[in-house]
Amino acid sequence: MSLPIPEPPVSLPGPSYHPSFASSSSSSDAHAHIVSSIHARGAEDARAEHDDDDSDGELFEQLEDELDGVGGEWRERRMREMRERCVWVRQLATLSAEHGRYSEPPTEKALIRLLEENDGVVVHFYKADFRRCKIVDRHLEFLAPLHGKTLFLRISVLNAPFLVQKLSIQTLPCLVIFGAAGQVKDRIVGFEDLGNKDEFGTGVLEWRLGRAGE
Repeated sequence: MSLPIPEPPVSLPGPSYHPSFASSSSSSDAHAHIVSSIHARGAEDARAEHDDDDSDGELFEQLEDELDGVGGEWRERRMREMRERCVWVRQLATLSAEHGRYSEPPTEKALIRLLEENDGVVVHFYKADFRRCKIVDRHLEFLAPLHGKTLFLRISVLNAPFLVQKLSIQTLPCLVIFGAAGQVKDRIVGFEDLGNKDEFGTGVLEWRLGRAGE
């Protein structure tokens, strides 16, 4: 499954930065929090500034005035950056509140509704007292803000008896990757696909998610 990353109007650490969350790391947690905050603030500011195509046109007119007399490659690059920003803003406007963060639907019914309405959903079926489930949580918390078009969700197996039975979930942690209309594309059970050890990097999980359905 492809995990598209809309280009933000600010510089963000890309998926090439992959800390290991096998042990507690306050700096990594802080980094994930900062990335999430930047996405949220960027989306809020962008929506406020660019409500429709008219505002895009005004921006381009203003930019052309600023660049009047400036020619060549630099001018073209600046205009291209602004066009890319406008595309990114439109993409943000189509995303639900759940995108860009790792969240837990309040009920199994709410989760099923999200699966039916979205294409590209990663669901972590967990149990609160399982240590390895907590490791997966840390990785997904880091990845969610970096892949805004993919929904990253979690739900306790105790709160999702129907899905647990329907999907034959027996080993935890279990990540199920859904496509359009709630169709199962792939699943990651335990850590076998992640090096079969607790100390795997976030990039390993990201790479495995990107291969979903192959």
